[in-house]
Amino acid sequence: MNDLAEKALEGLDVARRHVTARPMLGFAVLGLVAGTVVMIAGGRVRAADPTRPLTTWFGLLDAHGLHENDWVPGLVMLAGVVALVLLWLFVVAFVRRHDTPDSRLWLVSGAWSLPFLIGPPLLDTSVQRYAAFGVIQRHGLSPYDYAPSHLGAARVVASIEPGARGVASSAGPLGSLVEHLAISIGAGSALGAVIVLRAVGVLATVLIGRLATELAGERRAQALALTILNPLLLLFVVSAAHLDGLMVALLLGAIVAASQRRWLAAVALACVAGSVQGQAFFAVPAIIGAHWLSSRPVGRWARIARDVVVAAATITVAGLIVDDGFGWVRTVHNQFSAHTPYSVAGGIAKLFDPVVRGASYDDLAAGARITTMTAMICVIGYLLLTSRQRALERTAGYSLLAVALLAPVLHPWYLLWGTICIAPTASGARRDVVLTLCVVGCVLAPPGFTTVTTDVATGVGLAVVAAGVGLIALQRRARRADEAMDTASAQ
Repeated sequence: MNDLAEKALEGLDVARRHVTARPMLGFAVLGLVAGTVVMIAGGRVRAADPTRPLTTWFGLLDAHGLHENDWVPGLVMLAGVVALVLLWLFVVAFVRRHDTPDSRLWLVSGAWSLPFLIGPPLLDTSVQRYAAFGVIQRHGLSPYDYAPSHLGAARVVASIEPGARGVASSAGPLGSLVEHLAISIGAGSALGAVIVLRAVGVLATVLIGRLATELAGERRAQALALTILNPLLLLFVVSAAHLDGLMVALLLGAIVAASQRRWLAAVALACVAGSVQGQAFFAVPAIIGAHWLSSRPVGRWARIARDVVVAAATITVAGLIVDDGFGWVRTVHNQFSAHTPYSVAGGIAKLFDPVVRGASYDDLAAGARITTMTAMICVIGYLLLTSRQRALERTAGYSLLAVALLAPVLHPWYLLWGTICIAPTASGARRDVVLTLCVVGCVLAPPGFTTVTTDVATGVGLAVVAAGVGLIALQRRARRADEAMDTASAQ
């Protein structure tokens, strides 16, 4: 028995030395394990939803014997997500202190992405909705006039969450084109379209990593750690295949082009990004403003006029590529049809309740939304007027964060819009903001629980994140005070 114990201890010691000698390999393996747990448990969570999947995804979506009140898969999935988030924070801290080749971070990213690449789409059914809109376009109809429910008994309709089956598309014309191309490449199969759209998400993730390193300069490794290893990106772009990933990749391309003083390309890319998802249009004024500030007074107005013409031409061409290409303007409100209790607008509505006695829920929600939309306009206006004080990526990123946080509803993937723009060059407090917001996005509305339990879990998660941020801030303040005392003593 003693011999066996000694051999076991020797084996553990050898394993520890190997992990210490090759830490990135250890990170890759641990992330692969955490991602696999999330994928397997997430498949069981999706199996309990009131939908019929397009495929069983290797048996992961077999709902036999699983009940809606079974909270174990949701708890396991949440634990896996938390483990992946903690591992990500540790890797970011490790990369800050150690020189790490880009290739090793790409290796870690590949390992972490693998479970989400081969597993079923997690968290929501947006990618199935994209496939349904592709089918609608294949039938010669506008996705801005016809919802997935128009397809009747088609299997793709049954795979979509019931509340989203009657909602028309709000994607831009190029987003609709991607949906149409996905169903065409998939030979009319909704499952084939889902696979194509996931490939688009993977490609967008790779582009985000490549562009982030171009923007980061010497901080390439940190930029990669903050972007392609981001669990929020893995969950909603690689796994759930949201088109927001493609939009953000195009936005980063626009920011990189602007950093290289290719202003026309920057404006065009930002407008292309907005034609995928309309939120990206908020970055266009920031880019034109940055061009204004960097131009010489002679001929400045002519250059800005040229930027405006390029923007208008790009938007017009994108709108003409598909039938009814400007239909998204009349359906953009569909993105805000839900009510999320953890949004800023939802919180303000609750604050209004004791002040405006007798007001209906809809009246309170409308008042809160008007308040937050007004604040959003003021914040974006301030950022544009003071853009001389900060780099373009921060002005664009902060504008998109204002849109995400002050929109009538807040979905977790909204936080990717601004954080991915800021992440490549983030340091100090800005890096902490990026990390905090992405961690918050990972714990918002965890699936697999009842509505009440989900709200409680979200509240607990936000409280833990707030406590962690406060503790770190106190530790840093104490460290600075000690350093100041040491400096004074030395003098």
